[in-house]
Amino acid sequence: MASKITIKATLNQNGTIACSWNSVAGVKEYVVDIKRESSSTALYTKVTTATSCVTTEKVIQGSIYNINVWANNANRVTIGSGKLRLTVPSDFYVRSLTVPTNLRAIPNTTSIQISFNSVNGATS
Repeated sequence: MASKITIKATLNQNGTIACSWNSVAGVKEYVVDIKRESSSTALYTKVTTATSCVTTEKVIQGSIYNINVWANNANRVTIGSGKLRLTVPSDFYVRSLTVPTNLRAIPNTTSIQISFNSVNGATS
């Protein structure tokens, strides 16, 4: 029975995708394939021994990407696989944050207390 690969993906602010997955016992290589669903255009295809990757090409906003990972043994028989669907928001590249205002830094003996006004759209 083939092992299940659980894929985690992050859409980076610069438009690249970083993904990682669990290792599979007995694996010789992982085959990673990231394609745009509407056209099957490959964004990233690689054979690797690592359990993570980062694309160099940027995503297209408003698109859906299918991330597939297969684990192959020394005989190139698939012993595990996983799939993840990643949706890129249609306004991904037009989102912009402003610079925080009212920045204050108050030094203490062993630390500095920093405060600033909140920024619309910021999550952390």
